[in-house]
Amino acid sequence: MSQHLAKLRFSGLVTTTRQSRHMIYSIPDGHLVRLVLEGLNYADHQVTGEAPHD
Repeated sequence: MSQHLAKLRFSGLVTTTRQSRHMIYSIPDGHLVRLVLEGLNYADHQVTGEAPHD
């Protein structure tokens, strides 16, 4: 997981902030946030069996 996050950070798709021993990852661009939220929404529909939106 850390290697994937490092690649996302290197490519500029995520930013990081250190809080104590923890690294907080953020998505800096609103377009990417919407894309990730759509992916999570899709995954939720797959798990719950909810009908897709048309």
